[in-house]
Amino acid sequence: MRAAIERITRTIKLSELADNQELIAFKFVGQSTKQGIVSHLSQTLGVDVNILFANIDQIDGQNVGDMIAIITGNLPAFNQAIAQLADQGVQTHVINEQDVKELVD
Repeated sequence: MRAAIERITRTIKLSELADNQELIAFKFVGQSTKQGIVSHLSQTLGVDVNILFANIDQIDGQNVGDMIAIITGNLPAFNQAIAQLADQGVQTHVINEQDVKELVD
């Protein structure tokens, strides 16, 4: 995931994202890898999801997926909804300038 963030932030500058956009990293574990969670939230909340990176693997027999996307639209509602998904095996992190700086250092 680190390498993907580095590649993405070489061409997409976080400072150039619009006020209604965020770069978000998702981690899906177990059953959440088999569900259209982000698609459902996109349709329900009316946000656009531009997937820049996605990968799924099996670790010790369990599916684990990573995804990085630009979310555009009603960010407060989207972020509130994804915060409630942790109990379903979905972790999220808004990628910020500090994250990118730590990758370079």
